[in-house]
Amino acid sequence: MLGAVLVTASVLTLVAAQPSANAGADTAPGARPVEAVRRRSTPWESWEVDAAVISAAEATEAAEARDQLVPALITAHSRQATGYDRLRAAVCADGKGKGDGEEMSPARSKACSTLSAGLEEGWRRRDRTEQWVVRAVATAAYAGAIKGAAVERDASVSRGISTAAGVPMGAVVGIVAFGALGMVVGAENPAKLGHYSRREKVVAASLVIGGAIAGGLAGGWEAHRLGASPSARAPLTAAALAPVYVTTLVMTFD
Repeated sequence: MLGAVLVTASVLTLVAAQPSANAGADTAPGARPVEAVRRRSTPWESWEVDAAVISAAEATEAAEARDQLVPALITAHSRQATGYDRLRAAVCADGKGKGDGEEMSPARSKACSTLSAGLEEGWRRRDRTEQWVVRAVATAAYAGAIKGAAVERDASVSRGISTAAGVPMGAVVGIVAFGALGMVVGAENPAKLGHYSRREKVVAASLVIGGAIAGGLAGGWEAHRLGASPSARAPLTAAALAPVYVTTLVMTFD
């Protein structure tokens, strides 16, 4: 159970952390919110405002250009993106002193009055706290599983712990193996890379699920076999859960 929880958390975090498909999209002042605010390429889910958008907003003297960035500002706030403070300062400038004395549009005026400045430090502080909580929970779970397998090594529960530890390790191996098989099959037609039919996507998902199930069963069976010796149960638990534990820790860094 412990291993399954750690693997599930790891996979979900990796999926969430995939870069946006629009990472290289146009970043002009009028860029859509999804283009101006994008995921950062880090294991821990985080967002950032495109630096080019911020620079353009700071340099522009046209009120209309800043008006166009209101949706991006709202998106940056909702996603607590890095660069929000700078973008807000640029968007909420009224242009006076730059030769532009036009009033803000109603939408920009509303956004600037409702979206507070100086929020990023609080967001980053909260992110760091969450990351440390994840590390602490993962470490406690990992150490607890090893301790349980060691202290109760002569009891059936110890063998159960080591057997359970082999399941996520086997599942990961199965996903990698079946995923590699899918890549080999897909390599027969490189021109289709990134342009797969619905049927092909279903087959790929089936391979991943099938690999996880088959690998998990095989890993659990092998760990159960190796756990016949009481003295092997704690080391087996530590070795089987180590990759999952380390992966979980790595994912907490942005």
